[in-house]
Amino acid sequence: MSLELGFGVVGLGMGMNRANQIDNTEGAKLIAVADLDEGRCNNAAEKFGCDTYTDANEMFDRDDIDVGMIMLPSGLHAKIGIEAANRGTHVITTKPMDVSIESCDALIDACEKNGVKLLVDFQERYGEHNRRIQHAVQNKIIGEPIHCELRMKWFRADSYYVGWHGTWEFDGGGSIMNQGVHYVDLMLWFMGDVDKVIGAHFGVYAHENCETEDLATAILQFKNGAVGTVYTTTTFPSNSVSMIQIHGTKGV
Repeated sequence: MSLELGFGVVGLGMGMNRANQIDNTEGAKLIAVADLDEGRCNNAAEKFGCDTYTDANEMFDRDDIDVGMIMLPSGLHAKIGIEAANRGTHVITTKPMDVSIESCDALIDACEKNGVKLLVDFQERYGEHNRRIQHAVQNKIIGEPIHCELRMKWFRADSYYVGWHGTWEFDGGGSIMNQGVHYVDLMLWFMGDVDKVIGAHFGVYAHENCETEDLATAILQFKNGAVGTVYTTTTFPSNSVSMIQIHGTKGV
């Protein structure tokens, strides 16, 4: 049995970055890429020496692709992921898994039915500093957690929302669903499940082409009794530092 995993990447926007990472990872081999844009495919073939397709299903029909990496607009993740799973291919999607609970459940069911793995690309969990925070909270080094604050202030130009970004169909949300989702994932990893949402507000304040939200706030209560506050926006004049701060009965 080969110890090298064959990868196929669908979508060569952010997918070019992932293709490069696969190409430089021991034990992984970039077999093929798929994109509707033939120019992008040609660039990938020239850079990586991989096969190219304009139809992802044709790529997944191969028997040498073990893992399919789905790097498409969020609303297409489940659709393409299910096609991969039905061919016995393990699935990695970029965040979020998809834009609705129904679509996510369908992808999960397809992977379970076909006996393949499913992973969402929440890479922030692998940062050493984040692993140390999670360890400190879960092992009560800061005592009983009292409050977790998530703050993300980013800038996005109007031009960013021309296309699929900020649409309900393909993005499923805005500052909290797209940009902020990595930090929401970290918050849940650090603090555990949410018991209830005490209050929330979202809206569009600075981008006329955005359907979803460019600012969102929420107050949460976790099952461990701690309170969480969330603030995400893409209306800030520049990309400010994002942060999660947690304090407990024994420290921060």
